[in-house]
Order: sequence, then C-alpha cells, then structure tokens
Amino acid sequence: MSDPTLLESVAAEVANRRPGRLAINAVLTLALVMGVMPLPVLFMIGFAISLLINCPTIDEQKTLLNAHSGSALAVAGMIFAAGIFTCILSGTKMIDAMADGEMHLVPPALGSYLSVVTALLSIPFTVFNSNGAF
Repeated sequence: MSDPTLLESVAAEVANRRPGRLAINAVLTLALVMGVMPLPVLFMIGFAISLLINCPTIDEQKTLLNAHSGSALAVAGMIFAAGIFTCILSGTKMIDAMADGEMHLVPPALGSYLSVVTALLSIPFTVFNSNGAF
C-alpha cells in the first residue's frame, strides 16, 4: 500500500521543480558564491530576482514565504537577541569578569587535560560569552 501523505509530498515536490529556469538560477548562485557585491546586498537582490523568476504569481510567493517564514524568523530573532546580549555584556566589561572567573574554575592539576576541560566548559559558557572572550 502506498502512503497518501508521501504521494502528496512527492507530487508537491515535482510541481515545484523549475527545469526551464536552471540556467538563470545557476547564474544567481554563481554570483552569490563569487561575491561580486557585499553578501547581504547580493543575497537580498538575488532572493528578490529568484523569487520573481521561480514564483511569478503572488499566490505562489505567499505560499512559499508562509511555508518557510516561521523558522527563518525564529532563527533571526535568536541571532539578534544573542548579538544584543553580547554587546551589552561587552560594553559593561562583564565579559572580561566572566572570562577571568572561568579561568579560575580550572584547577592547576587539570592542566594536562585542558582540551577536555575546554570542550566541557565550552558547552555552557559559549552561550553566555562571545567566542573571543571564551
């Protein structure tokens, strides 16, 4: 027996293929990889062009954006929050104090196991510190 959900998924994937637009999509991808402009600007322009080429109607564009916007906005929000948090901590010199405190957590006897200690400490501390401070 075949799974109707799987068949719908495959049918939707086949419907979304754009074989006639391979060349223009390849050119847009090469422009992004070659970095002919600053990446944020190039990405925005490339996204707008590829959206117009691959999804020419407003309904197709809405469907595509609605399908992917939830996860993209969550990741963007997390990145902005982490950047703000890091800037606040750096500006108040709290990062330096936290890094000094972390240094004193490792006893001298564990010096030969520093790589293992660093790996274990990096799990919680890179959440609160910037990578440079850690």
